[in-house]
Amino acid sequence: MLSSVLEFFKDNLKAHFQLMGLAVPAVEFPDSTDGTRESIDFKNDALYLLMVNLEEENTMRRPDGFRHEKNGRSFAAPPEIRLNLYLLFVANRSKYLASMHQLSLVIRYFQARRVFNHDNAPALPKEVEKLTMELVTLPFAQQNEVWNALRTSYKPSVLYKVRMLVFQPEEPPAVAPGVQAITIKSTE
Repeated sequence: MLSSVLEFFKDNLKAHFQLMGLAVPAVEFPDSTDGTRESIDFKNDALYLLMVNLEEENTMRRPDGFRHEKNGRSFAAPPEIRLNLYLLFVANRSKYLASMHQLSLVIRYFQARRVFNHDNAPALPKEVEKLTMELVTLPFAQQNEVWNALRTSYKPSVLYKVRMLVFQPEEPPAVAPGVQAITIKSTE
């Protein structure tokens, strides 16, 4: 489900830029510099999308987390997991002002589309009900930690918190009906 959400945002941004007739580079996922995933290589003239964190959302837990209902029947299963994703959009253009322009386009796109659901975004993965975008401003110290973790130098970027990806428990296979009556036959 995580990969389908990242693909959804990548494809939507790319389609939006093409629809606007903008000559912007492709929206891509980053590659590692040496194939070991130790550091990330942001090639010039591209907009990159990567997930830098995810967190569990505990505030909206159901009171009875182990009881679920699906298709008109109740079943016991582990509680659902609700996740918030932190997506970093990195504009790596050869000219600094071009990077700023590209980030402005990303910000405007999500300003106009703060909520994605199946009515306004038919390409949203079917297992996702709704996604809400929230711009996040990190203090300088935390920004430094993010870029150190990526093991690369700072690039112009913007961070969004995506609320809320819900991992539903799988419905167990149908159970045989319970015993209705017991008949005892005598062997006499």
